[in-house]
Amino acid sequence: MLPVSIIADLASTILVGFLVWQTFMLRQQVKDAKSQIKILQDQFNLTREDFENKSRPWIGHSGAIEDKGFVENTNRRRYHLELTNYGEFPAQRAKVRIKSAKQKMGREEAAKSELTTYLGTIFPKMKRGTLWDLTADEFPSDKDCMLYLSVVIEYEYGTKNMQAITGIIYEYDSERQEFVIDDAWAT
Repeated sequence: MLPVSIIADLASTILVGFLVWQTFMLRQQVKDAKSQIKILQDQFNLTREDFENKSRPWIGHSGAIEDKGFVENTNRRRYHLELTNYGEFPAQRAKVRIKSAKQKMGREEAAKSELTTYLGTIFPKMKRGTLWDLTADEFPSDKDCMLYLSVVIEYEYGTKNMQAITGIIYEYDSERQEFVIDDAWAT
């Protein structure tokens, strides 16, 4: 029979080994839990970012600028641009500003347009068109002359009336006889 002291030493060694193993397992569980929390935080941040960037109206052009021809008994040429709300929420109090210039313009200058058309509310996937005229003086007379057209769409969304702007600057390509996008931005 083994002496009691050897049995006690053996039992205490086994107990200490078990406690060390339990401590290691607990530390591993805490580490795993922290990883899980980090993953959930990242998912929450991604969800918030998705909501702020995707769950809102996004208004943009639906196609090319259409030349509707000359307005009867005038020297004015009429153009049409169709806009679509590609977002998931309605755009409220939408308005479009159109400006033409014979030299390239920047984004700040594009936003200072004289011609404003109020479009009202544009629901998701809804299309809205806008018409405007250019006089013969505004349009390029030869291939060397340039024409730039800016379209700036301003609208509000959400319960806090957050504001957004979409801007497009077109350049007239005289060879193709159509407007092509030169610059575009959104806020």
